Formats: sequence, structure tokens, C-alpha cells
Amino acid sequence: MPGVSRAGAVILAMVFLKYKRKEAVVYSFILAVPTILAAGIFDLYKVGLESILISNINLLNLTIGFLSSFVSTAVVIQFFIHYLQKNNLKVFGYYRLIFGLLLIIFLSEIAFIKNFFKNQPL
Repeated sequence: MPGVSRAGAVILAMVFLKYKRKEAVVYSFILAVPTILAAGIFDLYKVGLESILISNINLLNLTIGFLSSFVSTAVVIQFFIHYLQKNNLKVFGYYRLIFGLLLIIFLSEIAFIKNFFKNQPL
């Protein structure tokens, strides 16, 4: 099903276990920190830290990217917490169901078209 994420699963499970929505969202985002940090460290390892530090341009780009990601994430988290204090996730659930059905229809049409033309003589 499209739209399933670690954060969504954690929020849904915590709400099901009777936690407040705000607590579930905060915990979900805090839970993401080690994962994102590990992925960033792994990327630095793959690229090679010395290759980034050699060029001031790369270091500047890395710093700008980090700061812009940090600020935009903080804004989105605050918005999401505020949103969930007054609303629920039903809209997102409906989106997932509708998008999932459309995806199934689309993929089945592609499969039908492929099979149709596969069996046609040229």
C-alpha cells in the first residue's frame, strides 16, 4: 500500500495504544534521528570525508544543505504537531486507499496492454 512509512506506522501504533497524538508524533520524529544520522555517516564514509573537506565548495554546499534541511524539518514538525492536535489522520488514510486503488487499476491496465500486444502478430 502506498504511503506506509516508519513514522506513520509508529504514530498509528501509539495512537492505537492510547498515547496522545502529539506524543506519538514527537516520538516518531525523535526515533528518526538515529536512522538519519547513521545514513549521513554512511554516506560520508562512502564518499570519503577527505574528498569533502578538500574542497571549500563541497563543504559550503554540505553546510547549506544541512542547515536548510534542519530548518525545513523543524518547520514541518511544528506544523504537523499543530495539525494533529486539532485534526486526525483520516484524510491521509483516504488518500492512501484512493491512491492504492488507482495504482492497482493503472498497473493492471499496463499488464493487460502488454499481454494484448504480446499475442498480436506483426
